[in-house]
Amino acid sequence: MKNFFFKPSTLVVNENIKRLLVLRAVGLAGQVIAVLLAIYHLGIKLPVVQLFSVFFVASVWGFISILLLRNVKKTTDHVFFLQLVFDVLELTAVLYLTGGATNPFAW
Repeated sequence: MKNFFFKPSTLVVNENIKRLLVLRAVGLAGQVIAVLLAIYHLGIKLPVVQLFSVFFVASVWGFISILLLRNVKKTTDHVFFLQLVFDVLELTAVLYLTGGATNPFAW
């Protein structure tokens, strides 16, 4: 009866990582679309090579995470924390390359 109401922590971490990977994919697609719109529609000059290098690294990290974590039955909070740290670093790099503190999305 206890397991009916409370899930073990490893199941919660697995579900959270799955959600995070989906959110990362959606966020990455949105970032790519926003950068392409800014470059081609609005005519804003951005460091395209650096931005798409960051997007490429994020895509590779996401695919590797999916491949490594789909066969793992138990994951720890440390793995989830590492995934979140990567997302923060990726978003920081994108904000830095698109204007830093002058970027309206930074606020």
